[in-house]
Amino acid sequence: MVSSSIRRSFNQIRKWSDAASIYKQAITHKPTPELYKKLGDVLQQLGQQEEAISNYQKALDITPGYFWDYEKLVNIYLQQKKWSEVRKYLQKALQIKPKYNYFGIKQVKIKEKAIALTYDDGPNPPYTNQILNILDFYQARATFFTLGNKIQKYQKLAKLILAKGNELGNHSFSHPDLSQENPELIRIEISKTDELLYQLGITGKIKFRPPFGLSNFYLMDLLLEMQKQWFLWNINSEDYVAEKDSETIANHVIENIKPGSIVLMHDRSVKTVKATEIILQKLTLQGYTFKTISEMID
Repeated sequence: MVSSSIRRSFNQIRKWSDAASIYKQAITHKPTPELYKKLGDVLQQLGQQEEAISNYQKALDITPGYFWDYEKLVNIYLQQKKWSEVRKYLQKALQIKPKYNYFGIKQVKIKEKAIALTYDDGPNPPYTNQILNILDFYQARATFFTLGNKIQKYQKLAKLILAKGNELGNHSFSHPDLSQENPELIRIEISKTDELLYQLGITGKIKFRPPFGLSNFYLMDLLLEMQKQWFLWNINSEDYVAEKDSETIANHVIENIKPGSIVLMHDRSVKTVKATEIILQKLTLQGYTFKTISEMID
């Protein structure tokens, strides 16, 4: 017997497939940049990245210089780790909007109902410990973008995050606004934290999230040199806003969730712990699973 969650997933895929067919038919009658873009967006939802790229490029052939098409190509190539292509389209995008500082992977286009909960600025006992217990209960995994100075202080807790099957990412050493810093300080902030993470036994490339989600050319150029993917989010829980309680935070996430979402949270308050439990409880009932960013993207 097919579960209702699997049935819903099949129905959603059919909807995207139907939309792709409609856009392809429309393009045969009148190939406009808008139709190519919409088709590219749908193809991304279906996981057909190469065909999506082709359609975004066709849109640019008709109307060169449209910033958001370049930004989409940057994100796709960043997911594919095609560093030279990332650099190429990043430069084109920055020629149009030189002050734009919000580049990075914000969502992973996947078919399955999986999302990535991410926690910044830790580890922070006891809140990180409590979140780990809740994740365990729901057989969920998450990505913790950690600070180097917190890893130094709470090394055992950082090891526990890994031991429970979660992922540690780099969120800089001391959380400065790297978009306002010079290249040498940027390099130190990233490399120092990478070194601490590797000492915990991590292998392979470590994912990065810039403090405040902000970047500049020097930061992105260094990340490309290091062949390091960097991630933002498509859902900001706003758990740092004092006026918002746990239910408000959780409901905002739940109402905006979609397959491949990356959710921004912070493991430093009771209300985030409570919001995590509400999110896991309700989205589990909707058929969602919870993965690390690496599990979702690789």
